[in-house]
Amino acid sequence: MSDIPSINQGKIQEQETQFKAGVSEYTARRIGSNVNFVLTEHIFDHTFKINGPMASFNGKLGVDGLFIFERNATILDVIIYRHDPGTSGGFSADIKLSTFPSGAWTSILTTIPTIGNAAAAYSSCGVGDSVSGCTAAVLNSGLINVSAKTRLRMDVTGVEGGAPKTGGITIKYIYR
Repeated sequence: MSDIPSINQGKIQEQETQFKAGVSEYTARRIGSNVNFVLTEHIFDHTFKINGPMASFNGKLGVDGLFIFERNATILDVIIYRHDPGTSGGFSADIKLSTFPSGAWTSILTTIPTIGNAAAAYSSCGVGDSVSGCTAAVLNSGLINVSAKTRLRMDVTGVEGGAPKTGGITIKYIYR
């Protein structure tokens, strides 16, 4: 059975939903198309956060807990961000993955994203971005497919000197 193509999307008119109004095949197709669009094209995100001073988080594993996928998904982007810069070095964090029920953790990145102290306040940098003072993340094997119950965590691998504040990583994904 094939999906209803998203070309049939459209608003459903009030007259089509009135009591005793016949629901045409076209209306049913548009309803199905809209539902399929939401299920297959809506991008979700999860953000691992460090709120406030970041200095004490250097080398910490599983910062801000775990994220567990409810169903099969594809990871599209990893965006690092930092609000207030420090005086030296850079903020960097890795995203590790563990499939259910395994306890082994592996990085989903071939290049760990970093925001250097020279980057402007409130900087962010995602896969493929070119931002002054930032190193963009590179995903292992392009897009990453994960199964339901797969877990993610953020490991902080470096923090700027001085008093950097508030940073983290946002994961963009789509359910499949």
